[in-house]
Amino acid sequence: MHKGNVSVYVSVLRNEYLSIAFDYFSDPTVEIATFIAGNGVDGVVTEFPVTATRYLRSPCSDLNKEQPYAILPAEAGALLSVAAKEAQPPASAPNPPLDARDVIDPPLPPIANIVSANASGEPPGHSGTIAATANLGLSLLTILVLGLLFAAE
Repeated sequence: MHKGNVSVYVSVLRNEYLSIAFDYFSDPTVEIATFIAGNGVDGVVTEFPVTATRYLRSPCSDLNKEQPYAILPAEAGALLSVAAKEAQPPASAPNPPLDARDVIDPPLPPIANIVSANASGEPPGHSGTIAATANLGLSLLTILVLGLLFAAE
């Protein structure tokens, strides 16, 4: 998005699941460092502005400076070395991943030539719209006459 001259802001999200190996080590400063230094966003919208300000004003947030300590962004999978064996995900997927060429759709059934029982060449009968129009006209005339009679009283 930066190539299109668009500023990128991120809202800080929390990872609530301990079995997922990207928890930012439960450190909000490392989480902000991951978004800013790791992903190159322009700013952070957060409910904890003091933490974001503390990180941005810290000399340890600049990874290009020569310093003894830097706040490094979290790396994917770094929490796996700390997690207990029971909490770790399985070693491999049970099935190989599918590609589009692996899925074969069955051919569509042929189109059936269905002939209806009323296939005679007779045109359909009248719809009766003329009769309905005549009944509507008579009803409107009756309402008009009754309205005039009651208005004269």
